[in-house]
Amino acid sequence: MKSPRLINFAAVFLFISLVGLFGAQNNENPQKWTVDDVLKQESAGSFNISPDGNKVVWVKTRPNKEENRRVGDIYLTSLVDSTEIQLTRGETNDSNLQWSPDGKLIAFTSNRSKDKKNQIWLISPQGGEPWQLTSLKNGINSFKWQNKKHIVFTCLLYTSDAADELDGVDLGGRRI
Repeated sequence: MKSPRLINFAAVFLFISLVGLFGAQNNENPQKWTVDDVLKQESAGSFNISPDGNKVVWVKTRPNKEENRRVGDIYLTSLVDSTEIQLTRGETNDSNLQWSPDGKLIAFTSNRSKDKKNQIWLISPQGGEPWQLTSLKNGINSFKWQNKKHIVFTCLLYTSDAADELDGVDLGGRRI
């Protein structure tokens, strides 16, 4: 049963890779890439298959020339019928995608908060606005779902009142 889904996933990945490869070619000489071609290149990565195996979330990374950095937007692609939905957009870097064990939420890190620190955000796979889960002074280093209600994360804390900073993290209206 998983074999057709993996084939669909591989086909979607190959399609995205080929679009990126051929979309960045120079029209004057299709054999030779320029530095600008490389700098303008979009890429796909951070693929994460849903627990039911029917969908994949992934990040499309593109350059932001004005700010001299790369920007990542989250996409959701069905492995059943290849429909695609852009879940996030903007000039922030969304990355490190992880499905909740029950498939009802997608957690990711982003620098979209006011302080521009990397924090954990949650979004529904059906779309809508993401909501910020953490707001730690130094941001988040990494995280992993422990179960459908708990996320374990690492961060750097300098203060003796670190427990106060971590108290009361809210998972979508539910206390954890």
